[in-house]
Amino acid sequence: VLQYCPACLATDRVPHFRRRWRLALDAACVEHGVRLRDGCWSCGAVVAPLAGTGTAAAPACHRCGAVLPEAPRQPVGALARTRQRVLWAMLR
Repeated sequence: VLQYCPACLATDRVPHFRRRWRLALDAACVEHGVRLRDGCWSCGAVVAPLAGTGTAAAPACHRCGAVLPEAPRQPVGALARTRQRVLWAMLR
């Protein structure tokens, strides 16, 4: 399952899915302090960027067409962000 941060996709000049989002170890975006999503926020379909109907400016769900950067953002606390950073450091 491919995860994504709606805030990252919304702020990218050219939206792209990060390599680190493919790791099951990531649960939060430390930059924006939000939980990563692992499906469409509207219909729940898995994220399949190669099957999508979105444009380069707005990746969308392949099933319902919902624009992924418009997904509601679920904030995470400072502790979750810190744990994510520590995990990355340990893996390096």
